[in-house]
Amino acid sequence: MKIEREHSFLDYVIGGSQIDLSIAIDFTLSNGNPRDPSSLHYFDPQRNQYLKAIRAVGDILQYFNSEKMINLYGFGATVAPFENRPSHCFSLTGDIFNPRVNGIEEVIARYRHALDCCKLQGPTYFNEVLKEVIDHAESS
Repeated sequence: MKIEREHSFLDYVIGGSQIDLSIAIDFTLSNGNPRDPSSLHYFDPQRNQYLKAIRAVGDILQYFNSEKMINLYGFGATVAPFENRPSHCFSLTGDIFNPRVNGIEEVIARYRHALDCCKLQGPTYFNEVLKEVIDHAESS
């Protein structure tokens, strides 16, 4: 007979494992105009579904990384200097080579700024942002 212990998620965390959190926000038109109360991006912090999700997950997971650095991306919007076509992967820091922000409060500040600067477009393609997150994880 052989007894093997299965490790839980908590075992790994207590053992010192770090979580490298990446957040990608969908800026496609399918979410609705941020000025419309039915939009997922609605400007009211109490009704904004993205802010609720960021807080629900990020407020917990940010503490499983000693640096509290978070990779922050967007997709589905036009961003400078390419304002004639949607980008399917852009850094909300403005630097695709350094998408990292410090903690959830900076995530929220960058998200709010992006809503003012981006033009929501479409379609919803998130394969480029997934590839970027995977490439970043493999190079770290």
